Amino acid sequence: IYVYLGSEPSNERVLIYEDGNFGYSAQHTFQVSIDSVLDEVFPSSAPIAPSSMPSIAPSGVPSISAVPTVTASPTSLYSNITVVFKFSNDSPSTVSWSIYRESNSFDVIYTVSRWTYDSSFRNMTVTYQIPVEPEETYVFSVTDWYGDGLCCRYGEGYIYVYLGLDPSNDMVLVYDDGDFGYGRQHTFTVSERSIIDQLFPSSSPIAPSSQPTASPT
Repeated sequence: IYVYLGSEPSNERVLIYEDGNFGYSAQHTFQVSIDSVLDEVFPSSAPIAPSSMPSIAPSGVPSISAVPTVTASPTSLYSNITVVFKFSNDSPSTVSWSIYRESNSFDVIYTVSRWTYDSSFRNMTVTYQIPVEPEETYVFSVTDWYGDGLCCRYGEGYIYVYLGLDPSNDMVLVYDDGDFGYGRQHTFTVSERSIIDQLFPSSSPIAPSSQPTASPT
């Protein structure tokens, strides 16, 4: 057994030499100092080159694992939805709608009351961009006091709710064909996981810039 001073084994830096003939046990006291180096001749078999000796990590030093790689989230977070209304040629003034949290129907984040839409909204498409909380679940509720919805006696209307600010058939959270009578409700979550996987009518709006934006009341 050899104990050397420093990281390079050398017969000139031996602090402890034990020939192995220690019976049950042996103890050696040493100081980590050049003054404690042994001044004696050691057997020629004493190791000189550190490359020939196995490197053993001290048991008292814990190994540090590599920092785990953080992968990107599979979905993006959205803080807005886009609501698009297409009115028929019927009386728009009887239509009202609102959006509220599913967990609390009194927590209404957006509402349009009856009589907001006058006759000038007939056959018009209006767009709303509404701030929401990502991953939150909401209820879209629409009612028609007259009872014929947006369809179909006086033309066909519809309603879309899109994820994000850019209306696209790949980002539809809610689609209503307008044939809802006195009213209808849709529940949706602000997440890519809630996008509807279906084909929509060719009349569905794509470019929001071509539609007037209505101000909330």
